[in-house]
Amino acid sequence: MTRAQARIAALLIGGLLSAPASMADSQAWEHRVVVPTTAVLYDEDISASLERNVNALAARGFHVAAFVGGDPVVLDRLLSRRAYKNGFADDSAVTLVVMARPVGVPTTARTYRLLHVRQNEDLARVVAPLGAEGFRLAATEFDGGVVHLAFEKTDGKGGVEYREFRNRNRRTWMEHLLADADARARMTRVQPVALDAGLVELGAAQASSPGDVSWLNAPEHDFDRIEPRIREMAAAGYRVDLVRRRNNEFDVLMMKPAGAASTTATWDLDDGPWGSTCARGRIAGAAVGPDGDVFCATDVAGSSTAANRGLDLTARPQSTAGGAVLFRGPTCDLGERLRSTRPAAARVAFALQMEREIAKAAGQGFRAMRALAASDSRQLDRIVVFTTDAPMAAASGPAADPTAAPWVFAELDTPGKDRARAPEAAVNAELAQQGVDSTTWIEFTDFAPTGTANLRGCVSTYAERAVVEAAARRAFAAQNLGRYRIRNELLVAP
Repeated sequence: MTRAQARIAALLIGGLLSAPASMADSQAWEHRVVVPTTAVLYDEDISASLERNVNALAARGFHVAAFVGGDPVVLDRLLSRRAYKNGFADDSAVTLVVMARPVGVPTTARTYRLLHVRQNEDLARVVAPLGAEGFRLAATEFDGGVVHLAFEKTDGKGGVEYREFRNRNRRTWMEHLLADADARARMTRVQPVALDAGLVELGAAQASSPGDVSWLNAPEHDFDRIEPRIREMAAAGYRVDLVRRRNNEFDVLMMKPAGAASTTATWDLDDGPWGSTCARGRIAGAAVGPDGDVFCATDVAGSSTAANRGLDLTARPQSTAGGAVLFRGPTCDLGERLRSTRPAAARVAFALQMEREIAKAAGQGFRAMRALAASDSRQLDRIVVFTTDAPMAAASGPAADPTAAPWVFAELDTPGKDRARAPEAAVNAELAQQGVDSTTWIEFTDFAPTGTANLRGCVSTYAERAVVEAAARRAFAAQNLGRYRIRNELLVAP
């Protein structure tokens, strides 16, 4: 039995011995962190790789919980991103996507379309068909000059209209929006995109009273001074849509949906040190300041408001990993990934370790819903993951694929070797079905009718080494690749 199979058995036994009431009291969550895994440098290939990896998990019931945004310089270091080169080769889609799904309960399959938008990009032609196809804006995050957008589709939702407004003729996109009577009568959501555009979600029918949108801002040292104004606007039907940091000031976007009346929301603005909890309640916006403070806007109305926790993850160069920036020294399998020559290997190792850090630090019943990167006063790179125990709204649609979710691996898809990507992914997915976990994987050296593949990673005993090799041979046979030669390079690290 492999370590993965032993863990699965323990989970199943634990689930049988524990009463169903414990699940109702505190729903457990599983998290994955996804990055693009392609070796190709063109922007469309990077974007496609990230979206493909996200949708492989979404088909198995995971939802996009958050993009990691915040300080782009920090993310440049953590993910070895390159400078923007006018669309020829672009790292805007080299980002971290945190995904989550509930454990032990039925889940719904989802489909995602991901956009990574820079200033002056034509968004309207891309977004309009997405809305018509039933995709809804589900997650967004600012990453310097890039805004990441995740559009989610389940069969339970119909189409929606999106309209883009841009700065032009010396008027801001917001001024153009507020001058459009039809948009104001149907607006249900507003999302700023870079500095020169805004995306507006429109309902099907016009409401009797128009919607509105407005910015409030405050300096970092006096963040909560606008709280009375926010509560006053809430009484008129406004809500907090986001909190954004710009230099040493914070912008709070207030949005009144078309037809909205007064709300029962009670908004609380507060700040605290790294990893601090936001106030109890629904987090509507959060940002991380340059000194490490966490700034939050939460709705604390109601008698049974949600609890929130922050996970403070600090990354630094690790001497045991050749100076690679990680949260802690690498385990055996992460060290093996870092020794790979594939271009995506380092960011895959970083994502996998972050995934394990979330699993270790997140409390029972808490799910990730926001993540921001920043650098502290000691110039250490940090990621704050915001978590909540608030229940997630149920989605309708087909049941998720019950088979094991695939792991993320650095792909062999450079020109001349791109044919190896699909069969390699299929073999690794088959390994996952057999209970082999992310500490072992297959890497093709090339793709041919009779080629060679390396079985890499770490096991704890020589007996397990043989068991995993046998599983790999079954995986190759299941993909009609039984003539492949498997080179067993698994390390035994008790």
